[in-house]
Amino acid sequence: MKNSEILSSLKAGMSVDLANGNRYDVVCDKEGQLEIIRHYYIVFTKFDQHQELAQKLLETGDTYLEEENTWGDQFWGTVNGKGANYLGYILMETRETLKNCF
Repeated sequence: MKNSEILSSLKAGMSVDLANGNRYDVVCDKEGQLEIIRHYYIVFTKFDQHQELAQKLLETGDTYLEEENTWGDQFWGTVNGKGANYLGYILMETRETLKNCF
């Protein structure tokens, strides 16, 4: 299953970005899909409830956000530039939603 399919239940912009880049092909079962959606709402709620954090995220502008790590998590982030970076995409989508809220 392609990233764009996994994230189809999220915002269209995020799915389009993933589909156009076609950089990753992460296989994920329905439980994993639910986990991505759950994290999106958790992250959005965090920024929605904390204006100072929302402002810091908005200050990143249109910068591509990548959760680079050294502990091998290629699902939520990347290792040496390889991985699905779902946390980065969730943060970028949250940022776009917040732009429309202010």
